[in-house]
Amino acid sequence: MKYYNELKGFNSRLDELQAALLRVKLCKLDDWNDRRRRVADSYLTMLREADLFLPFVAPHIEAIWHQFVIRHPQRDALQTRLAAAGVGTLIHYPVPPHMQQAYAEMQFGAGSFPVAEAIASEALSLPMGPHVSEEQICYVVKQLTSFRND
Repeated sequence: MKYYNELKGFNSRLDELQAALLRVKLCKLDDWNDRRRRVADSYLTMLREADLFLPFVAPHIEAIWHQFVIRHPQRDALQTRLAAAGVGTLIHYPVPPHMQQAYAEMQFGAGSFPVAEAIASEALSLPMGPHVSEEQICYVVKQLTSFRND
């Protein structure tokens, strides 16, 4: 099952064929990264007053924004509401590493790392990528702020 790790493993998904295909796409990378930054900036600006934990990037860092992850204490209800409104979201890491079966021998139980556990129960990834339009961002923001006001 995705995001549930029974064994320790490696992330080595890039083979020669994938490398060849990605080399062709490399010329678009800077443009795509710039667009991701604009999408993230729009989210950050429009959601500044929302009842959410927003991502923070230190001023000297230039983020790429592979994901745009917010946090909300009623994450599951928020995700359900967004899905009903046609907004796709993802929960990328529902179980913190110390609670994965792959690390059971370390004997960390619930409560061992409360911040990691809170993040795992509250984190929700919003639509992110160079394909996300300003209109779509505004729609997502509208749905998020209407959840807050209910």
